[in-house]
Amino acid sequence: MCGICGFAGLRADALLRGMALSLEHRGPDEDGFFSEGEEVSLGMRRLKVIDLATGAQPISNEDGTVTVVFNGEIYNFRELRRELEAAGHRFRTNTDTEVLVHLYEEHGEGFPKLLRGMFAFALWDGRARKLLLARDQFGIKPLYYALAGNKLYFASELKALRLVPGLCGDLDAAALDYYFTYLYIPAPLTVYKGVNKLEPASLLVFRGGSVRVEKYWELKPPDLAGKPEEFYLENIRGLLSKSVKEQLVSDVPLGLLLSGGVDSACLLSFMAEHAGKGVKTFTAGFGGEDAGFDETTGARATAEYFGAEHLEVPVTPDIGAVIRKLAGHFDEPFADSSAIASYLVSREARRAVTVALAGIGGDELFGGYPRHLAARFLPQYLKVPGPLRRLAGGAFSLLPESRSPSNLPGRLKRFFNSGAADFSGAYNSWISYLPAEEKKNLYSPELWAALGGAHPRLPGSPAGPEDILAFEIGNYLPADLLCLADRTSMANSLELRVPFTDVRLVEFMAGVPMAAKTRGLTLKYLLKKAMAGRLPPGTLKRPKRGFQVPLARWQDKELKKFTSELLSPGALKASGVLSPEGVTLMLEEHASGRRNLYDRIHAASVFQLWFEDNRRNPAAAISGAWNVRGRRKILLVNMAGLGDIIMMTPAVRALKAAYPDARLELLTIDRSKELAAGIAGIDKIHSVPIRYRFGGPAAAYKFLRTLLQLRGEGFDALVNFSLVSSYGGLLKTRLINWLVKPALASCRVMTGLGGAGSHTVFEEVIEKKNAVDLISRLLAPLGIEQRDFLIEYAPGLEAKKSVSMDLASRGLSGKPFIGLNPGAFRPSRRWPLEKWKALVKLLLEKYPSALLMVTGSAEEKAMADELKISERVFSSAGLYTLGQNAALYSLMDVFITNDTGPMHMAAAVGTKTVCIFGPGDHWRFAPSVPGEKKRVIRKDMPGCETPCYKFHCPNPVCLTAITPEEVLAAAEDLL
Repeated sequence: MCGICGFAGLRADALLRGMALSLEHRGPDEDGFFSEGEEVSLGMRRLKVIDLATGAQPISNEDGTVTVVFNGEIYNFRELRRELEAAGHRFRTNTDTEVLVHLYEEHGEGFPKLLRGMFAFALWDGRARKLLLARDQFGIKPLYYALAGNKLYFASELKALRLVPGLCGDLDAAALDYYFTYLYIPAPLTVYKGVNKLEPASLLVFRGGSVRVEKYWELKPPDLAGKPEEFYLENIRGLLSKSVKEQLVSDVPLGLLLSGGVDSACLLSFMAEHAGKGVKTFTAGFGGEDAGFDETTGARATAEYFGAEHLEVPVTPDIGAVIRKLAGHFDEPFADSSAIASYLVSREARRAVTVALAGIGGDELFGGYPRHLAARFLPQYLKVPGPLRRLAGGAFSLLPESRSPSNLPGRLKRFFNSGAADFSGAYNSWISYLPAEEKKNLYSPELWAALGGAHPRLPGSPAGPEDILAFEIGNYLPADLLCLADRTSMANSLELRVPFTDVRLVEFMAGVPMAAKTRGLTLKYLLKKAMAGRLPPGTLKRPKRGFQVPLARWQDKELKKFTSELLSPGALKASGVLSPEGVTLMLEEHASGRRNLYDRIHAASVFQLWFEDNRRNPAAAISGAWNVRGRRKILLVNMAGLGDIIMMTPAVRALKAAYPDARLELLTIDRSKELAAGIAGIDKIHSVPIRYRFGGPAAAYKFLRTLLQLRGEGFDALVNFSLVSSYGGLLKTRLINWLVKPALASCRVMTGLGGAGSHTVFEEVIEKKNAVDLISRLLAPLGIEQRDFLIEYAPGLEAKKSVSMDLASRGLSGKPFIGLNPGAFRPSRRWPLEKWKALVKLLLEKYPSALLMVTGSAEEKAMADELKISERVFSSAGLYTLGQNAALYSLMDVFITNDTGPMHMAAAVGTKTVCIFGPGDHWRFAPSVPGEKKRVIRKDMPGCETPCYKFHCPNPVCLTAITPEEVLAAAEDLL
């Protein structure tokens, strides 16, 4: 299994390697690259499964004119290879990948129809100067592409395309509507305008700047009506057995994701037949209140029956954290909650095996969903007079819905309410989670207007029961189930194979009537009868579960706070897609018990999580403008205080996102060294004894000696984050550049002072932009477009542990925790102490159960002690290291602070922060965090210059004008 990526129409090696590295989870074992001038570049990451020694990619034909990168497995590659060798083709490896180049030579563009397996590939024909992309018949393996001018970009996942500047920008309103309606976005759409999924069974040809897409396979059901039942049973057993046997081919350990149901039990039956006992099986389990969703008892019995080596995975971790992780990993909104259990069981399976089989597709082929039974009865129900159907629909609408896995009242509601439509409309209503008539209230005015009143309908809507298989094979299976399986397994570097999606089996079952697949009220009648002699009897009688999770109950309890924060009015306004008022009504309706809207709530929550992730990941896009041979060495220079160190964290993440193998070193001052050491991605720190000004000859000597030492390192680039605001600062910056002598120097300078490096970013005194945004411009000459502008700092585990233990020993744990920071490096930034004392009194009165912690340095201890006017006020001034202070801030419910370094530290560790600004530039220096995490308090005063950079101020009226009541109100707003 692999991840593939590339482009045609340009040469950008850094971009290609960055795209490939973003897919490392899909192929952690090795990478490979191919370029031919500016015509084509191919990249891949490989998970070794077959031909471990010689299967490296890209792979070319004998003369190197045809080259391919490939993701997937070709199950019939051995028979194809024999035919090709008989035709004179010579093979150098034993891998299935090499078959592709020779098949193309032999059969041209039509060769994908000969493949049986799961695949996505990119093939370059050097003679014809054309690039081919193809995806398997059912969309088991993903492939995305975008045409930008005369350039084509492609990748296995969107995260790789998001590294291309300007490619993944505007959201597609129609795609969002599909998402909220069906919980997924169907091909060819993606969440981004202009970026497409290659549809299943499709071939794309790019040549001369233009794209042609065509289908190479279509499902054509054979005429099997009227065949005896035994004919169906024999073919089901025979075809499924062949598929499983082919998919057991692997040079690495292999297992099975086992539920308590029929589909995976069928696979285990044939796995045991072909591979013997000892198959490794894995099952997700639930206990306590969620026992109704548990399948471990049934799965265990099945595993024991076939002599499998069984492992059960309890679903007990932080579910919110898993949902958050998945929202980012899917790259676009995806709300099938079964992904949670699938991800967790895949993670555990990967500890023991590299490849696993799963029963996905069995329900679609054999009539396994309750809606398949309903579809049999629907034609008769539609013959009932309209008034009676409307009466029945109204009556069933009064039923309160259940939180159970089956939710029978909800199913009955949907069936009888669908009677007002035709078969196609009724079936669409059963698989929809957001009816058209409720969209206007839930969507924001902007999204509603963008849709123009249009409502999505998936292509190929069934006109009757016999159309359902083709409809679900073309929509729900690839866009939901197979997408889910691919992302959750590949997130754990696990290859997942799905034997039910064998072309021969699917084509056969497409010809079997629905009435034969289901009998009476029995789902999967034919499959159960075909396997009756092979499976333990209890397996055939168990109710269907799949990988369902107790999402409705989680939303009522464990996820209640998590959901309310995600769907807060402020968060919804920031994303601009859903109406805050509409979401509130949805939550109230769900809480009333009249309707079970957990899927809709989950969809809204996942979208908000995805939107947050999309704004920040990847941290940078790569223009490819900066070319360096070998590993890049970059020197970062930040000769300033704590806040400035924190403000460069987004740029550090952008550098590592663009050039993950780059070596980053930092030159800073001694008092900032400890804080900088906690920033991930910095390989080495050099510090000099400079405080506000040089500390005398000894400090100057060490400074110069350090610069000369750095010169010997041969840095490819120097990025100076410190803003030059004086001629003295300009001289120092030029001295650093001259002595270090990097190949490229990027610096920030106030307008009017002159250039400082090979690339100088000039800034005005008043920019009305955050410093993080201004800093990002330093990265342009390095070929980087920064996308993430939020400061972040993660306190070390040891620091968190030591602070937590110390607080507990002092009896300061388990209560609301409010932090106060009355100090500041510049005295001109300090809110008057008497104001702080008044604020303390107000806080003690407003929050009688809260503890107040006054922070500060050792030099500020006397100031902090003056605020200890109650036994509920404590001082930590001088008590902790910088790293421990960061850990302390992370434990606080809110932090109230002057404009100083700890303000940025607290905000960066995720604490809600009240920022008291005096003469400082609040546009430039307010913490770069989401608005709901901070409140900035300041006053414009006549005659008071803003921004003002005085170290001391005899009359700080801009600070004295701020009242304790205003600060308290800001804290209340955040709390």
